[in-house]
Amino acid sequence: MYLPRPVGVSTTTANVHDSKQLGSVLEKVEDIHTYEGVNGDKGYKVPDNDALLEELNLKNRLQPLGIVLLLVGR
Repeated sequence: MYLPRPVGVSTTTANVHDSKQLGSVLEKVEDIHTYEGVNGDKGYKVPDNDALLEELNLKNRLQPLGIVLLLVGR
């Protein structure tokens, strides 16, 4: 099973929403052009981030708002 690994981190105070941090995280990723896409939870799914990923030519794998993912063990 393939599990994505984090390649950039941005730390902020608790009152800063996730949706505002995608750009600063991606700025810290070396060789961003070698990556295919970005996975993220629904907190990152806002129009500005969609536009940023399109501009960087990265597949947008951010979860849509209103979708809850549940993983159930066997």
